[in-house]
Amino acid sequence: MCGPWRKLSCRQKVLAILKNEITWGTFIILACAISLIIIWVVSEPVQWQSYKDPIHEQGLMSIIGGIFAIVATLMSLTQIIQHFAHKTDKASQKRIMKILGMVPIYSATAWMSLLFFAAAIYMEFVQSCYEAYVVYCFLLLLTKYLGGHRGVEEAIANKEYIELPFPFGCCCKPLATTKWVWYFKIGILQYSWITPICSGIAVVLNLANIYNNGQWNFK
Repeated sequence: MCGPWRKLSCRQKVLAILKNEITWGTFIILACAISLIIIWVVSEPVQWQSYKDPIHEQGLMSIIGGIFAIVATLMSLTQIIQHFAHKTDKASQKRIMKILGMVPIYSATAWMSLLFFAAAIYMEFVQSCYEAYVVYCFLLLLTKYLGGHRGVEEAIANKEYIELPFPFGCCCKPLATTKWVWYFKIGILQYSWITPICSGIAVVLNLANIYNNGQWNFK
């Protein structure tokens, strides 16, 4: 990695840095932050005490959250477009793009939750559904990198047993067998189903006005 980078000229290094989505994303965030500060200072002095009011505080958080959400979405979309343009391993890249899609979905739903607080529980349902799907895609991606299900079993079978640290070594024995692959898959599939179902139940209870977020009452 360092060898090819050293061979580049200064102009090529600058262009490579500017083309990086992390670089221009950081520049956009800094530019927006500086612009907000200048606008507030020039137009009228910032009355920081007023932002202790929940209404003003939510407005400020919405502006800042919106900037970060837009920049994060643009950065992830840039990577997704690059995967579309440079297809070398379609099966793996398809799953990678689905994983990258988690960034715009999470940022958009989080921003919508700030703008419309009453709809936060519905945005959380969308997040939970896509998160469960991404976890499943990530499992498939890792399994493919290791040569499929059989490749994972062979990797575990050829791996040397490692003694567990104290006190786990006294009561538990290392049981890293090929059955563990199935246990992992079953656990991840359970998570992929249970998380959206629980979020869906919360949405239904909220519509029935019997769901209080953060409060436990069994009466």
